[in-house]
Amino acid sequence: MRESLNKKCELFISNRDAVKSAFPMENSYMHAICASYFMNREVLATAEGLKSGRKMLKKRVNAFSNFRGAVELSIVAMLCLDGGGEARIDDAVKVNSLLKKKFPFSGEYLPVAAMMIAQSVSEDKWGETAERSRRIYDMMKKAHPFLTSSEDCVFAAMLAMSPRSDDELIRE
Repeated sequence: MRESLNKKCELFISNRDAVKSAFPMENSYMHAICASYFMNREVLATAEGLKSGRKMLKKRVNAFSNFRGAVELSIVAMLCLDGGGEARIDDAVKVNSLLKKKFPFSGEYLPVAAMMIAQSVSEDKWGETAERSRRIYDMMKKAHPFLTSSEDCVFAAMLAMSPRSDDELIRE
């Protein structure tokens, strides 16, 4: 157990350092978040791979896109792990458009939710997942009006991909 934990810690630190060397001016919290993505998949990040992912993203979305905002580094890390390349970005942009219709207030966080849905849900289920995300978000807001905010659209999207019923998810 201890050896396994040590390996994870070492991988996390190596990944954090790779992210930091690729993007030294980014927020240090984002370095840790991205490092955890790689660590959870037991993958060693490289600065070159991350820079390549950022170039790919910049080529596919304009400078004013929410994909290029505060969550850009997170999106880049997801792209590096996914291997879907430019097609995955295009898919995520399509899902983001569907989510924007349901969550007009959550622009900054929707690209993360869109990436998760594009990676995990078949194209024919994107609209249904976007609708379910909003339904779950509304249930969360009703149950916890002061605790639920626009950032929770990502959590709602994650829950919407679950096979469990909406009521069961909210109850838990």
